[in-house]
Amino acid sequence: MRMAGRGGSDGGGFVAVFLVLLGISLVVKYIWWFVAAAALVGLFFAGRALARHLDERRELADEKEFALRRRADRQHRWMLSGDSRAVYGPEGAGPMRAISPDEDDDGRPLAAIARTDGELAVLVRDKPPCWEQALFASVLLQRQAPLLPRLRDSELGFTPAHTIPVFSGRNWRAGCTGSSTTCC
Repeated sequence: MRMAGRGGSDGGGFVAVFLVLLGISLVVKYIWWFVAAAALVGLFFAGRALARHLDERRELADEKEFALRRRADRQHRWMLSGDSRAVYGPEGAGPMRAISPDEDDDGRPLAAIARTDGELAVLVRDKPPCWEQALFASVLLQRQAPLLPRLRDSELGFTPAHTIPVFSGRNWRAGCTGSSTTCC
């Protein structure tokens, strides 16, 4: 006699084989979906790496452009002051090579825009670097300030009418009842 539960086959192996075959058939049937998903994941990571690389190159280009502008501004200041380092060509190459990178920075703050008459007087008295340009811009801004409301109204289309008001007969009589000598 057989005992219950021993040595009997309950079909677990069949279910496992069936599930493996089902999984293989799904992979074979939908292989292109798996390939497409893997390709999309690969494209995502490649795009992210490319974006990082382009950001690094852009930052490097910005730094180089800033350095170039700084050198050009320095050269322009030398030219305006008549310095021999501002000469182009072989004559100016020697003095240009002899400079230090931070020679043009004397530590003094540049002139700022003056908003009030007192600040304008201080700007003219102290004469910090670039004070002429700051003075010019300050005077322009101070002269523009009273005109700003009119400029804004003009841009919005609300220009004031410069005409003499015309009254109807009823309005004219109402205004004239107080003093009959001036109206009639």
